Amino acid sequence: MIINEIPPVIHAMESIDGAAHITRGWPKSLARLPCIAVQEASNRPMKRYDNRPYIDTIEIDIRVFCVKFEEMDAICPQIEAQMEAMDYERIIAFDQLGFEINMKVMRYRKSLAARGNNDS
Repeated sequence: MIINEIPPVIHAMESIDGAAHITRGWPKSLARLPCIAVQEASNRPMKRYDNRPYIDTIEIDIRVFCVKFEEMDAICPQIEAQMEAMDYERIIAFDQLGFEINMKVMRYRKSLAARGNNDS
């Protein structure tokens, strides 16, 4: 069973101060920047017992698109706090600088018991 973590992550991103737009895609207009894009990078079972997934690992990519670095510097720590509150760990972050738009990419990982395997 695929566990969908995107809706709660998007909901958490909606509380970020300074973000003009939250999307699952890419910003289509400079007028809607800064923009936070949320995408699932990976969703896979990591351990199996009795031929069933037991522990799933979810990876989420969050991209911040902005014109000014000050916007990125203000938004990214808020994202980090929201993701940590949902038990995600950041595994990588890097900048991609452009002529008009700058982007910060952050990947977060979370492992959790697969649904239906809570027999403790």
